[in-house]
Amino acid sequence: MVSTNNIKILLVSFYNDEAYGVRSLHSTLIKKNNVDAQMLFFKIESKQLREDHYHNVKKDFTGTIKNATDTEIQLLVDFVKSNKITIVGFSLVSSHFQLYKRIYEKLRPIPGLTIVLGGWQPSLNPEKCINYADFLCIGEGEAALSELVASFASGQPADNLANFWVNKNSTRI
Repeated sequence: MVSTNNIKILLVSFYNDEAYGVRSLHSTLIKKNNVDAQMLFFKIESKQLREDHYHNVKKDFTGTIKNATDTEIQLLVDFVKSNKITIVGFSLVSSHFQLYKRIYEKLRPIPGLTIVLGGWQPSLNPEKCINYADFLCIGEGEAALSELVASFASGQPADNLANFWVNKNSTRI
């Protein structure tokens, strides 16, 4: 097996501390690939948001709700920088795409950072997502993400892996 010592992964879930997909990816990366991987549950859904869920979901889609403060986003960016994360993966549903785009604008300038999107939004709307990531994982991600990490670790190209769309305009591929 190729050494993954220089790869540090952060998997992020929005408003979902159960996040079974993120937990499964995390477990696969650690147990099967011996990767330094962490999970971050960004913004657990508040009581107020739950009480008016449908109204706020509509606002999430339009970007009219400010569901994360600039300080909270900066804390995420600072965490990525201070922990020298090399790959950050987001599990994304459609109603959180506007929030993710705000975060992406802050993460994109970090040198050497690769951004991977997975979940419903990239699988259902890859054309809308590809400009906001280096890689989109379409469909199941456990084997696909493991292959991506192995490609990075071995220095091999990662532009023809199954289940991935690649942002060919990105300089980080």
